[in-house]
Amino acid sequence: MSSGVSICPDGDLYLGISGIDLKFDRLDLGEGICLSKTKCTFLTGHMMVFESAKEEDQTDVPRSVRTDKDGSKWKDVSAETRPVSGLTGYDITGELLITKAASESMGQDQFALARWILSLMRMWSVPSLSAPVLSKQSLSLVLAAEMEELQQVLPFETQSRGIYLESDLGRSVTLDRLYWIRDSWKSGAKLANARKEFRLAVEALDQAHFVHDHALGVLLVWAALEGLFSPSRSELRFRTSALIASFLESPGAERRKLHREVTKLYDARSSAAHDRSSIDRAALMESMILLRRIIIKMISNCHVPSRDELEGLLFGG
Repeated sequence: MSSGVSICPDGDLYLGISGIDLKFDRLDLGEGICLSKTKCTFLTGHMMVFESAKEEDQTDVPRSVRTDKDGSKWKDVSAETRPVSGLTGYDITGELLITKAASESMGQDQFALARWILSLMRMWSVPSLSAPVLSKQSLSLVLAAEMEELQQVLPFETQSRGIYLESDLGRSVTLDRLYWIRDSWKSGAKLANARKEFRLAVEALDQAHFVHDHALGVLLVWAALEGLFSPSRSELRFRTSALIASFLESPGAERRKLHREVTKLYDARSSAAHDRSSIDRAALMESMILLRRIIIKMISNCHVPSRDELEGLLFGG
């Protein structure tokens, strides 16, 4: 998702975050990684995001979004968001510190670790956030730096989005909305390192925000779902949908209902892949919500089920 980055930090890495309103000064996420409040504007020539419609005007929210059990819900605000040309700016309201020590402790590149934390923040708390700027020193220090030092500030996530999603809790973030990330990011990172299909699923969900063709976005998300749930190349539609429903719901009416919903989304995936049909934004959003729910459950369980385990859930064995 990021633009080309030429610096290779030999120290700590700081990322300026936009699209979020932190209601606290600082949160220690562990291993020396911190999220803190800051305030500055990063000027660029890319895009501007207008305020979304008022809550009472957003009535066309799918039921599956309203009943999301994972703590925050997503809604589509693409109709109220417009890219614009000319010089624009990002209001930087947060700063994410990725220390060199954290990178060494986790055995991961600093940029990879930063992308992992950002992807979890988008998935769990604020899907609208981005990190349009990075620096080798704290942004609060850059503000007071001499002009020749400003070369250390570089653009990072500056792409426009293909789909604009918001949490129904808004962009205002209190500490309790980030505790799950604080408690889960390390175990989730280890799970992603151990299971390639899971890591690719997280990346697919995060990349889907920035895909401008809805059919391509649906294919991206469903490639991730099939990587996690498809046992073979035959009977993909029924079997994949059944395994997903079995993983997310206990036997009964809710599982049957979810299976029908997932089957319809799989039909949209097939249309995108084979019929070259026009895919509406709702199919992409619902597919992203489904994948989000699965990833959150896997991270919370610290486990990606095997094919045998999924078959056991489906058949009760």
